[in-house]
Amino acid sequence: MTEAERRIRAALSVASIEPRDECFKVDTDDLTALLADRDEREAALRAEVEALKSDNDSYREAANGYLAEVEALEREVEALRADAERYRHVRQNPAMLLHLRNSEFDSAIDAALAHAKDAEARG
Repeated sequence: MTEAERRIRAALSVASIEPRDECFKVDTDDLTALLADRDEREAALRAEVEALKSDNDSYREAANGYLAEVEALEREVEALRADAERYRHVRQNPAMLLHLRNSEFDSAIDAALAHAKDAEARG
């Protein structure tokens, strides 16, 4: 008895159908073909599910990478905004650079900006 035949007999047994019953004739070849077809489809669906899971993991990984890039670009934009604010301040007050070394520019400009903002806040 093949595995398919055992499965068919088990299914019939669960349904309380006697395979030897004269009123019920089972074409085991047809049922075997149907079970084989079902098994093939199930295997194909399982493979597709695994492929979709893998794709989903890849998409998540890519999205996390894009998010990291966006966050890095946002930090860069903030740094560029600070540089632009320094540049605008220096453009308005170019004389402040005459006595500074290159390594002192950013901190001196930041201090001047803080002082200017403080004065603005006071009115």
